[in-house]
Amino acid sequence: MRSQLLRFGHVRDNRLDQKSALRMSKVINRSHKYFWLDPAKITRAQKALGAKTQTETIDRALDLVISEAKSRRLTHAAHRRFLRSSVHIKDVSCRLED
Repeated sequence: MRSQLLRFGHVRDNRLDQKSALRMSKVINRSHKYFWLDPAKITRAQKALGAKTQTETIDRALDLVISEAKSRRLTHAAHRRFLRSSVHIKDVSCRLED
């Protein structure tokens, strides 16, 4: 049976401010999953993330992957919009060749 837990923004990512962390706070469903994972990787990730438990380590790592994917998607979309805008960029330093 899944239990509902209240999670407070515990992701210690320098790019997230307190508002972002609070927005990430929400009631989530948890379920038991079984994986064969490399214990050395988990230990290194736990130290890097400053997590107390292995579960917290996996949770934070997944949060980071999700936020990175969102950031990458938004950056790519902004890049496409910029390229489609047909903005003319003037080379004021005269370093680029025509």
